[in-house]
This record gives sequence, structure tokens and C-alpha cells, in this order.
Amino acid sequence: FGAIGAEVARLVASNRSGRSAISAVLVRTLPRSQAEQRILDEISHVWVGTSRSEFMDQEWDLCVEAAGQDAARETAAECLRAGRDYLMTSIGVLTDDTLRLELDAIAGASGAKLYLCAGAMPGIDWMASAALAHSTDDPPPVVTVTQLKPPTSWYGTPAESSHNLAGLTEFTVLFEGSAREASTRFPKNSNVATMLALATAGLDETRVRLATDPNEPNGGGSIIELKSSVVGKIKIEVSSKMSVANPKTGVIVAPSVAKAIRNLSSSTYLGL
Repeated sequence: FGAIGAEVARLVASNRSGRSAISAVLVRTLPRSQAEQRILDEISHVWVGTSRSEFMDQEWDLCVEAAGQDAARETAAECLRAGRDYLMTSIGVLTDDTLRLELDAIAGASGAKLYLCAGAMPGIDWMASAALAHSTDDPPPVVTVTQLKPPTSWYGTPAESSHNLAGLTEFTVLFEGSAREASTRFPKNSNVATMLALATAGLDETRVRLATDPNEPNGGGSIIELKSSVVGKIKIEVSSKMSVANPKTGVIVAPSVAKAIRNLSSSTYLGL
């Protein structure tokens, strides 16, 4: 459940995600925090539990994963194999090529759909279209992203041992490399990089910088750039507010999930 799941539940309960309702919530532990429990109490006829088998026995059409890469690994294949659609937010798990191909094959066999939530990744429609315009004879698009998060977002990551996070006073690059390496080393901080890479130049070609700035007023943001010899170029700069409940997550992620649910449950799909 957590910060993203609780906010998604609140948005669904307040009728901001189309013709949808929550029927079951799978959690790792019970009881939940008071804040989360208040949201669950507002949803009528909802099953809440820790058993995956009981969760699968409930009536629902779409599983929304909002609990991290481990949860995605544990639940995606089972849901897809059962013919149930799966909306994933922990996109970084798909840097594992074997898992990605396995999930695609399972979905293809069962008829279920694996949806990758855009989350905090802006402009994905334009960039994916630009990459699609390139033939094998064209030079590939050049894709770069700089992700900025507050120092507290990097505790518990390799950056904590390589930098004095508490002592930083200015913009600092914590990591520079491929999207695959960024998502592998910083699994809770690189969903934007992975989503961008999968939609455009690929995991090994997309270049990533992970950074922090204690002076950034909103805490986080990103600068994303794609240069294409075929369609042109785009550069997007975002200043993101971070979740109070989980500073590793931008506030925009939960509304992005709610928007995806609205599209999937409505007769008119916005932004296909």
C-alpha cells in the first residue's frame, strides 16, 4: 500500500479515476498506519489482507502495483498468467531482460495486458513516437535524463556511502551512466530513467545522471532531452514536489496512476 497506493485509493474513492472501484488491497503487513487505515475505512466492501492466494480469489480486473520492485517480481507473472491486467509503477524492475521477456510472453499467452505507468516521466508519447520514426538506417536518437531529488531521497542507496549527503550545500551529481546501471543500483530512484529508456533508445544507450540539490525549493525534478535526426528534438525541464510520506517519490506519481485507471475504465482514452 504505502504512500502511492494510499493516495491512489483516495483518488479512486473520490471518483477521480473514471468508472473504477477498489475491491481488494494486498499488503505486506497488518495493521496499517492510521492515515492509511482512514482511507481504507472510506472504501466500502474492500478486502484487505496479506495472503496472495486470497487476493487472487477476489473479484477485480486490474492489479495496480505500487509497492516496489520486489512486489512487482512477486505478483506480476501470477496476475498476468491468470488473465488479469497489471499496471506497474516500479518500472525499474524491467531492466532485468529475462523478466521483461517472460512477462511479455505470459501476457501474450493469456491475453492479459501489462501496462507501464508513466509516473513522473513527462512527454513519453512524443519521445516514444520520435524513436519509432527511426529506421535501422538512421542514427539512433540521443536520449539523456538528469533526475534531481533531495538529499534525504538518497539515504539507503549507494550514494550514501559515496557522498556526505547531510553535508552537501550545492548541486551534486551522485551517479552518471546508463539507464540499466542507474535502475539496477538505485531501484527506488530510477523509474523515470527506465521508462524513458524502454520507450526510446534502450537501457544501455540512454544516459542518466542522478543528482541532488539541497537548495532546490520543490526538492526534485528532471531534465529530459531527446535529439532525433528524423523528427527534431525536445527538452523538458520539470520541478517536482516530493511526497511527504515518501521523499523518494514525486507527488505526481499517484495522480498519474489515477489517470491511467481513468483511461482504462472510460469509453474515451485521452493521450493514446
